Amino acid sequence: MLPPGALRHLRFSPNGQYVLAQDSSRVTVLTVQPFMVIFGAPAENASLAEFSPDSREVLFVSSVTHAESDKLVLASSEPRVERRNIAERKRVAFTEVHSQPCGTLELSPDGRILACVDFEGTLTLINVGSSKTIFEKKGFCRPFVSWFPFNGGWGPVPRPNVSGDLGSAGIAFSPDGRFVLVVPGFAVGSAVAWDLVAEHTVRLEGMLKLHFSHDHFALVAPGKVVIQRTKLTGVWGPKGTLTNTVVAFPSGVPLASATLPGGDLYRAADPEFVLLRPNAQPRPVDAVELRTGQAITSAAAALDVFGNHYVTERANGELGLYERGKAGAVAVVRLTALPRNP
Repeated sequence: MLPPGALRHLRFSPNGQYVLAQDSSRVTVLTVQPFMVIFGAPAENASLAEFSPDSREVLFVSSVTHAESDKLVLASSEPRVERRNIAERKRVAFTEVHSQPCGTLELSPDGRILACVDFEGTLTLINVGSSKTIFEKKGFCRPFVSWFPFNGGWGPVPRPNVSGDLGSAGIAFSPDGRFVLVVPGFAVGSAVAWDLVAEHTVRLEGMLKLHFSHDHFALVAPGKVVIQRTKLTGVWGPKGTLTNTVVAFPSGVPLASATLPGGDLYRAADPEFVLLRPNAQPRPVDAVELRTGQAITSAAAALDVFGNHYVTERANGELGLYERGKAGAVAVVRLTALPRNP
């Protein structure tokens, strides 16, 4: 049995029929009804796995080294895109992508495009099959300038070597794989959006033209982005007014306000929710319903929700399937001695 705290990622499939559970060395795929393991796949040094939009495959990037944030990975060698067919329970593709070393990278849900921000701060979108660059923006991330005390006074102090470094950008693909939204870190650049089907940039308007943090947004659906912004009330310190807004993509028109605590935002399988890692609370992750602000809390690091069900790790290391509004797990699985396919 996996030890408690071993799971780092959980995800329902878009059709709600499957769940994947990922630890540091493998990805396990389960059916929801019944809640049971159907196969496992080795996934050491891998990015967070995702289901394809048609729920037929599981995809991830291998040959990467993880950062502390689950949004970010560092390519230590040529990234390799792996695809596993669920029905056949086997690997159907293993493609090496030739690129510059990436400080931040993300794979599109359909596995066609790899988005990379390299150590020079250049953003590239790469066709996985051909390793051809289909879009490039040099200087997307630039050095950050902070104000620190020095020589008895205050002044601008450039912080070198941050422009393509790990954590310097947020990359989010829409769940259908149609769009990608990339936000530079450190408040120096504008967000970039790209239409992966038509292969052209997407003009961002309204609130999407304003600055928002690279870890405080989530592209939860093809036409919907959740943005968290803090308006500071003073010059010194982080205190301020926190606003959470659901906006249309790419028009930037506000659709609704949302009640969320401060923290890093992530997409959930259910577009009516957002996953949030609170920055001032002991819980590692919440799933918050955008319309009501009601939260599903978890003491474990991995959580996902789809419709009336959610999955999370239990205190004893078991994986539990729960029904919203009901106490106790509907079903549990012990992730032990999982079968693996080469």
